[in-house]
Amino acid sequence: MDGLKEQDKETNLRQWILQNGGNIHKSLTLCTPQSLDDSKRGIFTLSKINKGEELIRLPDKCALSGKSLPDRYEDRNASPWLRCLASLLQARHLRNYDSSEGMNSYLDSLPSTYESLLNWESWELRSYLAGTALSSFVLPELETNDGNNMHKRYQSTVVPYLKYLKQHHGLFAQMKVDKNDGAGSILKPEAKRQRRNDDEDKDSRRQRINDDGEEDNMDYLYEPFRQGCMCISTRAFHMQTTSNDEAEYRGPYLLPYIDLLNHAPPNSPKHVTTLQRDPSDGSFVMCANRDIEKGEEVCHSYDSGGADRENKESQPEMTSGSLNSAQLLQTFGFVDINGAINSLSKVFCKDESSSSDDSKPCNYNMTPAVLTKDDICRICHEVSLSTYPSTLRTSMENMGLIDEGWEHWELESDTSASRQKALDHLPDEILITFESPLSDDIITICSLNFLPNDAIDDLFTQDDESPEQNSVQLSDEVLEDYFLGKLVLRSIMEVIKEKMKSYHASVSEDVDGTTCTNDKSAFVKFMQGMYKVTNGSTFCWGEKEVEDLTVLTGLNDSSDKQTDLVTKFMYGLTVSLEERACLLQLKSRFEQVNTIR
Repeated sequence: MDGLKEQDKETNLRQWILQNGGNIHKSLTLCTPQSLDDSKRGIFTLSKINKGEELIRLPDKCALSGKSLPDRYEDRNASPWLRCLASLLQARHLRNYDSSEGMNSYLDSLPSTYESLLNWESWELRSYLAGTALSSFVLPELETNDGNNMHKRYQSTVVPYLKYLKQHHGLFAQMKVDKNDGAGSILKPEAKRQRRNDDEDKDSRRQRINDDGEEDNMDYLYEPFRQGCMCISTRAFHMQTTSNDEAEYRGPYLLPYIDLLNHAPPNSPKHVTTLQRDPSDGSFVMCANRDIEKGEEVCHSYDSGGADRENKESQPEMTSGSLNSAQLLQTFGFVDINGAINSLSKVFCKDESSSSDDSKPCNYNMTPAVLTKDDICRICHEVSLSTYPSTLRTSMENMGLIDEGWEHWELESDTSASRQKALDHLPDEILITFESPLSDDIITICSLNFLPNDAIDDLFTQDDESPEQNSVQLSDEVLEDYFLGKLVLRSIMEVIKEKMKSYHASVSEDVDGTTCTNDKSAFVKFMQGMYKVTNGSTFCWGEKEVEDLTVLTGLNDSSDKQTDLVTKFMYGLTVSLEERACLLQLKSRFEQVNTIR
């Protein structure tokens, strides 16, 4: 089936859905109606479709989900994601044994590769996502000294569930790895028969396989597992309902044909339909929200949490919530660059006549920056050991503040038990959002590093039976105190300065000590031109926000066909710029406070 053209796959999928009682509007087609070019894969209209017309109706039985699989195995819970993944792997397994199996038309329609961070190379993750919270999350998943976390999770969580399904529910029958046919392949029956020793009976064969652990290990399913993770992440839907039943299956759902539609933000003119559930029969239904003209692409929002709620009470929607660029990239493998540029331009490119309100991104969820408690405490410690506290005391004396009753104190050189206990109650990571960059958590962490021990004892009641009394939130009123406030301000400014440096990145023609491929070499030379680098074999970014935004805008407006490397760079740069915007907003907030005194 791999030789099928995209149009043939769409035709087979359409026929299968119709045969199972579904419906697809006759004016919908895959790719553009003018061309069979697969570079722009999407659903377009062959003729005008009026508002309210039904576009797609997918019967519940055509959806691939995990709701029919057990949610408990042995003494463990099976998450909805794990159950959906197992259903997908089982469908792929059955495809090897039965060419007429029902889900085959859907499996044929799935892409051979996915636009996912799991398919990024290590140097791309480290360079394009340098400094971002997404990088610190994704890299450990894919590379560690003793094997990546994803493979460990596969062995510890997925394999036991697959074994349970195989033993107790008959799934994955006749499965055997073909070591001579490439990693991840599964022998079809005829190939299996050729490899089997005819005079070896089934019982002794089964015992041999169990003894040497070939099947029990299930490493041959690791690559299908990776592909399944990317499929579910980039294509699956979750259902939002008004039900309070926690046991109700709400997703993931893999929805044939519906998942061929591309994304458009809810407020975009390209957004023309919303996915809903028919309460009468459980079908998944999409109708035209407005008139759709001939030749127009039919798009819906993968992130419809904040916009399409007119029928929320009567028609619970499929939604992924309000996702920022990092979440879109991590989940679906792409970023809404147009929306990001519009918002970032208001932050970095506003003129002097612009008001503070003009710099606020409207209806856009900016990716927050993340500061760690450990980094904040480390910087505070460095500030306490510097000459800055002494300089503050001298300034207070010269300004007459000490005579007015303002306090200062010798900073503690050790971390007392009460201080540490108070810090332990605060989160390890602090989100710096654009809307509210200055949080009580960051104020409290800094203050705890500078307050004297007796002040901490007064603030935090040591009562093991009431652990909630061991935590407290200090507000920005702390900044009104000259000595403590200045220490907190200096520390946070140093934390921001250090964090901003972490976004500095570069790519050269020599990546990871190896020679670049022609594609990478061409990419570096192209980006050198964008950044106006006239010599050398490296280009750098992450230091000047306006310059980075100018490059991002130029790449987005370019009529030239962008390479995969350029697209990934644009995605990473967008996330980086959004995080930096949040940090600069925090810096601006502190600078405003600092000018008060």
